[in-house]
Amino acid sequence: MKNGEKDVTFLGKETRFEGKLRFEGSIRVDGYLKGEIEALVFSLAPRNKPVVLKTLSKWLKVDASGAEDAYLDLVRGVDRKPFAVLEGLRNAQRLLKIRNPKVGEVKAEDVIDSRLMKKLDDSGFIDKLYASYGVSPK
Repeated sequence: MKNGEKDVTFLGKETRFEGKLRFEGSIRVDGYLKGEIEALVFSLAPRNKPVVLKTLSKWLKVDASGAEDAYLDLVRGVDRKPFAVLEGLRNAQRLLKIRNPKVGEVKAEDVIDSRLMKKLDDSGFIDKLYASYGVSPK
């Protein structure tokens, strides 16, 4: 997301869950997160550009030129390693508290938990995935 010439970080771009999530203890989301990361890497691989353009065109309801613009925005703007960013969460909080002031009462620092992403990154999973698609993780 851009604000004038300044990049504005906003959460994880398109990661979302619908419905209510309530649990005690731990849950397994590593498979989901691995799938999200692979979808990102797939989209960035030059050999997959034609199918990515076709998908963007279909879902954004744009012509080939619009799909190309969206693809270039993706390639230039996506976080290659999608760690949660405190600044991004604060930006989301700032926008959301307009509709729900209680959102402003939450300490953003208490919401971010990057342990799973760190584990995947430290294990080499992310870098190996990028290498398997012939894409740089930087």
